[in-house]
Amino acid sequence: MKHVKLSLFIMMITVLLVSAFVPLTNSMTSNELVHPTSPTSVLSYESHDYFYIVSDTELAAVAVAESWEGDGSPETPFLIQGYEINPMIEDIHIENTSLYFKILDCNITGALGGISLENVTNGVIQNCLFSDNQYGIFLRNVTGIDVIRCSMLVPDWGDSGVHMDTAIDCSIQNCVMQGATDTDAGIYGEYCEGITLFNNTIFEFDNHGIFFGGSYDIDILNNTIYLNEGAGMGPTCGIYLIEGELAYIAGNNITENANNGITISNVDNVTISENYIYHNYIHGVYVEGSDFCVIQDNYIAYSGEGITVTGTGCGISTFFADYCQIIGNEFWWNIMNHITVAFSDFCHISNNFLNESMNHGIELLITNNATVEENEIYRSYGESGGSACGIFVEESYDTALIHNTLRYNSENGITIQNSDDGKAIGNTIYDSEYNGLAVSSATGWIISHNVIYDNGGPGIYMGVPTQDNILYYNDIGWSGEFLVADEGFGNFWNYTGVGNWYSDYSGTGTYTISGASAEIDYYPSMSLYCGATSPSQYEVGTTGNAMTWNSSALNPGTYELLIDGVSQGNVTWDGGEIAADVDGLPVGVYNVTLIVYHVSGHWLANESTLTVVDTLAPTWTVTPADQILDYNTPLSYQLQASDPSGIASWAIDDTTNFTISSTGLLTNATFLVPGIYYVEITVTDVYSHSVSVTIMITVNEPVPPSDPTMLMLAVGGIGAVVIIALAVIVLKKKGS
Repeated sequence: MKHVKLSLFIMMITVLLVSAFVPLTNSMTSNELVHPTSPTSVLSYESHDYFYIVSDTELAAVAVAESWEGDGSPETPFLIQGYEINPMIEDIHIENTSLYFKILDCNITGALGGISLENVTNGVIQNCLFSDNQYGIFLRNVTGIDVIRCSMLVPDWGDSGVHMDTAIDCSIQNCVMQGATDTDAGIYGEYCEGITLFNNTIFEFDNHGIFFGGSYDIDILNNTIYLNEGAGMGPTCGIYLIEGELAYIAGNNITENANNGITISNVDNVTISENYIYHNYIHGVYVEGSDFCVIQDNYIAYSGEGITVTGTGCGISTFFADYCQIIGNEFWWNIMNHITVAFSDFCHISNNFLNESMNHGIELLITNNATVEENEIYRSYGESGGSACGIFVEESYDTALIHNTLRYNSENGITIQNSDDGKAIGNTIYDSEYNGLAVSSATGWIISHNVIYDNGGPGIYMGVPTQDNILYYNDIGWSGEFLVADEGFGNFWNYTGVGNWYSDYSGTGTYTISGASAEIDYYPSMSLYCGATSPSQYEVGTTGNAMTWNSSALNPGTYELLIDGVSQGNVTWDGGEIAADVDGLPVGVYNVTLIVYHVSGHWLANESTLTVVDTLAPTWTVTPADQILDYNTPLSYQLQASDPSGIASWAIDDTTNFTISSTGLLTNATFLVPGIYYVEITVTDVYSHSVSVTIMITVNEPVPPSDPTMLMLAVGGIGAVVIIALAVIVLKKKGS
């Protein structure tokens, strides 16, 4: 039996270190495979001619002849280990077997097919080195084959690291594959099912990092795929799936591939989740002819740098892909659009963060029944020429744009053209270079509950031709020369008695819409209103005092109260009447300013006067009580009173016998003879309001001292009486 002479563990570490040096954000720092079979290799192999095995019987016979460990069972598979195969067409060929085997720690060099398995089940290829082979591993009609921790260097005349044809329930894990010019794919599969690709590093192939055609249930997890950037036929991609169904692509790092990071073509039910997709030359993700795909929680940046700015480089692009969901992704710096959905119906785009695209944030082109909701879209620059918008809707029907936030877009926040029967509801659009919402060649839209402000042009612009669109309950402010403009025919600026809110509306009458159609909003309201309040007064020290302003805002921010210019803090505002707390002020006259803020940060203010007065006398904290003193006992009685403005003085009417301190401590001023004294006590506040009370102070007579002689006589007298009484009782009993 042939054994590996040195440590398998060290080899494993070497292979893993190759993967460890593949960068997460810039694969250009290291793009050469450090092959474990260099002259410093820790392994030595046994040289051997090729193996060509065509049945279980022959496999068992070769195992005996070669003294392989194992018996072909699941518990103890045959171990084909430690060989360096002399180059042939195929170095190891096994077919028509179901016995269990492992090919371990072999060096396969210079063959057309390094290891070829056909009609085989239950095999493992592990820790093998492949170089200068057309195919490192070729699998056809196999089931249950696992390829683990192998290293493959495919030459420029080669095709793939691993080629699979009709493989079922197989996996490729922790492998490193490097291609060259004119190579095809790191992993190439056709008509496969139940394949798992996990934690592989694949780079520098001329067509694709990973390719599967006509395959079902493919899991591609935690792989690093970069610099697959040749000029192969069709799109050159990090991952390319075509003509299949059901795939899960998650946790991969896909960087600097041409053309796309991921291409899905005619494969339904694909989930693309939590991938890092960066610097791919056209699209980050391209989905074509594939329905029910989910693209969720990916980071996609710098797509399209390999094309001119007039091309179509997008973070995500779909084409004839219905029922797709694009959810929770983060986009940065993609050339052209972050998301393009074309000819794809019933798509759902939500909760994405999109920042700094060169054209549109989201474009819907000839796409019906799409829902775009709760996305944040910032800085669509328009450097590609033409209009650039946060959301661009073209020739798309029954579109729902709901609760999106759009800011700093270089032309319009939202552009709708040649599209009918949609709704734009609850969006916040601000700081657009031109219009907040621009509509042209559109009918049947419901535009309501949007908050639109601080745009360079009108907040809402209805172009030619537009008609039969209903606009109501929108809050439009502080935008352009005109807040709104309508050049269409027969749009409606109110609905069932509810119009729109305008920052420049006076508060009375109707509101005329600027533009050729001269439409009227018959039920307008003010975006922000701060009414006046009358001067107010309250008694110092009382509570529950408030100043009330009749103010309103459809989309309120906070309100702020300034007292003599000093802010009392910002308070969350519900948009209705404001009753501001003014308790706790000392006596005085104050200038009070109320500032009400719109959610946009714009504000209005109104001033009034508040007077705090003191008209009441102090009050007794503890009601004064009469005092009783024993003879020759000093008086010390603390009186307690309070006043919001403060106690100014204490006074008494009998200063001959008593005195009172500035804090209300009543004491005697001289020796008090027994008797009754009446003292009136007066406490006065700083505004000369006073309260008085009279208390009675009783000084008791002295107690006379006790005489011991008299006490003894008294006791003796009592004793004599007791003796006489006893004698009488005794005499009476004798006489009877």
